[in-house]
Amino acid sequence: SDNNSIDFEGAAAPAKSTNQSAMNETGRRVSKSATSGTEVMLRADSSGHFLVYAEVNGTQIRFLVDTGASSVALSPADAQRLGYDLANLNYSEVFNTANGKIRAAPVRLRKLRIGAIELDDVHASINGAPMDISLLGMSFLGRLESYEVRGDRLVMAW
Repeated sequence: SDNNSIDFEGAAAPAKSTNQSAMNETGRRVSKSATSGTEVMLRADSSGHFLVYAEVNGTQIRFLVDTGASSVALSPADAQRLGYDLANLNYSEVFNTANGKIRAAPVRLRKLRIGAIELDDVHASINGAPMDISLLGMSFLGRLESYEVRGDRLVMAW
């Protein structure tokens, strides 16, 4: 299968001599080679965090990549943008966080896409308390072939 490498800061990913490069529809560099798998690269922001826009059920949502979060955690505001009625959710999950215990409502995301990575039926939780940003947690990351930090880049492969 093809190897796609996307650098979400616009610089080309390191390419082998057998690679062909082209710009995708968002102006980001996409490299393809004859090796197996696909990679998406994210650059850390100035504070060292990895932020990414993902398409969730057709709606763009901003996430903080968080390997300490057991699942994708949607902020109430993002959940409303996705069409969830917060008053009619069952907040049956309890999570211990740095800010104490919180309640959350389990949901399934039909599709979650970051660049060329697209996963179906992703477990997520809608946080019962306000949060500044939604979290891209292990219910997404754990389904990838791998993810690793290389300097100031996060490389997700599948």
